[in-house]
Amino acid sequence: MGEYEYQGDSTGMDNKDLKERPFPEYLLKKELSEANEKMQEIINAIPGGVAIYKVSDIFETIYFSDGVPELSGYTVEEYRELVKRDAAEMTYCEDSKMVVSRAMKVARSHGVDDFEFRKQHRDGHIVWVRVRMKWIGEEDGCPLLHCVFHNISDLKEAQLEMDHLINSIPGGIASYRIEGGRFIPTYFSDGVTMLSGHSREEYERMIGRDALNVIYEQDRKRVFEAAQKAVESGGVLDVSYRMYHKDGHLVWIHLNGRRMGPLAESTRFYAVFTGISEETRLFQSIANETADGIYIIDRDNYDLLYVNESRTLFSKGAECVGKKCYEALHGKDAPCSFCTLRCHQPDGIEHEMRIDGTDRYFMARFNETEWNGIPAYVTYIRDVTDEVRTRKEKERLEEYFETVVKNLPGGIAVVHYEPDGSMIPEFLSDGFAALTDMPLDKAWELYKEDAMVGVHPEDRDM
Repeated sequence: MGEYEYQGDSTGMDNKDLKERPFPEYLLKKELSEANEKMQEIINAIPGGVAIYKVSDIFETIYFSDGVPELSGYTVEEYRELVKRDAAEMTYCEDSKMVVSRAMKVARSHGVDDFEFRKQHRDGHIVWVRVRMKWIGEEDGCPLLHCVFHNISDLKEAQLEMDHLINSIPGGIASYRIEGGRFIPTYFSDGVTMLSGHSREEYERMIGRDALNVIYEQDRKRVFEAAQKAVESGGVLDVSYRMYHKDGHLVWIHLNGRRMGPLAESTRFYAVFTGISEETRLFQSIANETADGIYIIDRDNYDLLYVNESRTLFSKGAECVGKKCYEALHGKDAPCSFCTLRCHQPDGIEHEMRIDGTDRYFMARFNETEWNGIPAYVTYIRDVTDEVRTRKEKERLEEYFETVVKNLPGGIAVVHYEPDGSMIPEFLSDGFAALTDMPLDKAWELYKEDAMVGVHPEDRDM
């Protein structure tokens, strides 16, 4: 477009003679106009739009393509009137402060920024826009910002719907990048933080650069080893662990996850988290039918992993999980001397247990189990204080009755009648045996089949 080459005319002048003549001005203007129109057509065909703003205390619109007013449902003429004031006013009110802040940061740094914001459509609905904002120079000492807009409403609505579905799932999901043995979170849903009652900000601070940081310290090694095995093999990770709830007590979390893609220096891993409250409630209902109290105790260190009492026994409503059983339930600093775990086998057979310093009695039985991957004992306790007191009172009365019977003159016999009229002895006292001039065992041998055998035949009918 810099030279005009004449190809010859009727005078016989050829291109060589006029080669250096300047390009006619009217043709130059024509080509520039046509090129500008073509460029404008290309720009207006961009989905979204392009604009240039001069930033002072307002956003002054220097240029905008047809796609920019379309984002808000206005015509080019309507939009031109609207942006005579401040283009920032076309931003959704709740996003205006953020947009201005990001724009000023680009202006100060002479940099580039990509972000999303909302615009208010003239019919009332929200339009989601993604902008690429770039500093391109200055005019009159004010920064010039070049912005390319894209309408991402459909994509955003699909994303918001997916987020809603994900966050409605009981529990939560997360993805991680594994580097140097650390599980670095790249995404986690709201449900993950809800399991422990923390906000996203609190949860992020707890995680730091490794998601395993939130796991209860005594479970961390076990979970890490299981996770490493799943990462290396590509198999499923299926493990449960404890973590502290925001209110201070320990909660159980079930984790199911798997590696994504091949094993590499930076490996991806996804995980699904669920609480075990439903399992716990089921376990509680079983426990309530079988015992007054049920306690799951770590086999190695006496840690209480689970407590459920259908009636007041030892915990008195206090939070016990995570503490030593002897400390939480009995206020001791060492295993209890009366503990059945110390002197019996895990065979499910009941053994009587008396609590030191009290007049309370219990029946205890226990078995070995595995509680969410931890070797443990499950111990069932029944309060039998009333039963023991009744038994002891009965034994005392029986002893008293026996003493009285032994000292009665003569003897006592208790018999019962069979349907055929025969009488069978139930009890013979020492005095009765003495009347027969026989030892008690001999008297029993004589009378055990028929209480009438020792009666003189002439007196039997009477």
